[in-house]
Amino acid sequence: MNNKIFYPLISLLLIAPFVLIAYYWSVIPDTVPIHYNINMEPDRWGSKAVGLFLLPSISLFTVLLLLFVPKIDPKGNLEKHINVYRSIVLATTLFLTGLFAMQLFQYVGYDIPLDFIPLAVVTLMAFIRQCYAQG
Repeated sequence: MNNKIFYPLISLLLIAPFVLIAYYWSVIPDTVPIHYNINMEPDRWGSKAVGLFLLPSISLFTVLLLLFVPKIDPKGNLEKHINVYRSIVLATTLFLTGLFAMQLFQYVGYDIPLDFIPLAVVTLMAFIRQCYAQG
């Protein structure tokens, strides 16, 4: 994946949550669920600022860290397999942005089923494993 596709796509996935936060800020209640138990029931609540900015901030930090890692790889192995690495970064960012979108739309009032999140996690892990096997 070349730079002309990768960086704009990653940027879009990282900026979109903040645009959605600005758009829906006034509609979201002041207290929102910020953690769910194994049965996908809320078990921790927090302010909407924490609920809205936590996942996009984690996503942003994760991507920045993942983009920095190839620069400190002492053997340069990641540079040899940069397309595979970028695919993993993109899939992880897409996954985190998707989780945020589900969370946001649930806050706004849509009935978003959370039952398939474990399947999404397993799919992401299988994708990463497949990328690793190819690299």
